[in-house]
Amino acid sequence: MAAAPGCADAGPSAAERLLEVDRRWVSTNRTLLAWLENRRPSLSLALQIASSLQERIEALFPLMDDLCRAACPWCPDPCCIVTRVWFDFRDLLFFHLIAAPVPPGPIGRKGSACRYLSAHGCRLPRLLRPWACSQYICATQRRFFAKTKGEARVHALDAEITEIALMRFAMEEAVQETLRQ
Repeated sequence: MAAAPGCADAGPSAAERLLEVDRRWVSTNRTLLAWLENRRPSLSLALQIASSLQERIEALFPLMDDLCRAACPWCPDPCCIVTRVWFDFRDLLFFHLIAAPVPPGPIGRKGSACRYLSAHGCRLPRLLRPWACSQYICATQRRFFAKTKGEARVHALDAEITEIALMRFAMEEAVQETLRQ
């Protein structure tokens, strides 16, 4: 779109910039998927780790859903609105290695709420959320969990989340090792 005479070109609108980000997101994910599919036979370790990760992450869902139901509807400062989160490379690797559908676009832009936030919480299935969202337990949730289940369960959950995070790094390292071959 041309600028009005005598006015500097303002550049693309916010909507046009978001469309471009989404196009790049789709292109990047297609490229990553093609690369992984071409190397799938040599990615057995990464595939095995991703499968184990899926089981362990899914095992957390009932507890995380309970914690969210107990705290999020009454939160005065929801993390989905105030925190800047994104899908990291390990998130994308995980989605592709387990053959999960990749969300249609990144989380959003700086200074705005998550694009997947609805009046009833996240519209993304738990498995397709950034790990940063899936593993996060706010102070209110932590207090509720400790009060209802005990500190030992809180520590066990923290240990499981740490182990999953380490497994995500191991999955990425297994893919990088394939690159070096």
